[in-house]
Amino acid sequence: MRRWSIRRRWGYPLTAFIAVTLDRPRHRPLFLEAIGRMTEVVECFHIAGDGDYLLKVRCKGTADLDRLLSSGIKGVKGIAQTRTTIVLSTVKETVVTPVEIA
Repeated sequence: MRRWSIRRRWGYPLTAFIAVTLDRPRHRPLFLEAIGRMTEVVECFHIAGDGDYLLKVRCKGTADLDRLLSSGIKGVKGIAQTRTTIVLSTVKETVVTPVEIA
């Protein structure tokens, strides 16, 4: 896969999704500000269901992911819980938005 080799060439071959649950809604501004400064976080979604936010992150490897979780994300005041899922392989990934043509 071409995108995989590009990520590998850049040095960030590991993709993971991190579900974040905040302790209280008042911690949202601090959390969003901190996430905005973390270059490994490439996408941040406010979600319904389990958790409050879903982060898509790119890391150099599992040690880098551990550092991001331990020192970065879990170090932000007001985070009650995180749940991390590591991507084993990417079947489809695109930045193209579907557009209906009338």
